[in-house]
Amino acid sequence: MQNAYFKGFTQGVEVTNLFVWNFYGELIHAAINFPGSWHDTKLASASGLYFPKLSDEYTPPGYAVLGDSAFVNNLKATNGKVVRGRKSNETNDIPCSLALAAVDTILQRAMPSERQSAEWGVRAIKGPFARLKVPLPADSKKRYRLLRICCHMFNFRTRHVGRNQIRSTHCNRRPAQ
Repeated sequence: MQNAYFKGFTQGVEVTNLFVWNFYGELIHAAINFPGSWHDTKLASASGLYFPKLSDEYTPPGYAVLGDSAFVNNLKATNGKVVRGRKSNETNDIPCSLALAAVDTILQRAMPSERQSAEWGVRAIKGPFARLKVPLPADSKKRYRLLRICCHMFNFRTRHVGRNQIRSTHCNRRPAQ
């Protein structure tokens, strides 16, 4: 168990978390307390992000998740619902038709500004919860419980206080339910 949480290129034992926000700034998927040695793609698969979260039942046709280049670009694995920037070695994968190439170009230009939303989300979780700025408990169950409570309190704060930079940037008000 110790080896799974150890990342050799950093100096300690770490956990990996994966968060997905909607454009209201709310957490809609949180994979927390996974071993630090796991890659984002393995974490997304093990936490249920690829299936069932990206199925048509949860993510309607025409909607997608904006991810970074660490996520797979496999239409079969992600149901075509993960939109991500290309890596430098993927420049030859540009679509054949001019219309798709134009859409791809617009997407690649917009990617850095959309990535900023993810940075805002991480800061919005760490900011009000000072406990996340210090080393977490070694006990896996306590660590999981602490991270889960912070995620729920983050959503509560976003819904009821409304102070969230993602929400204020991407939408003016929440639609009636």
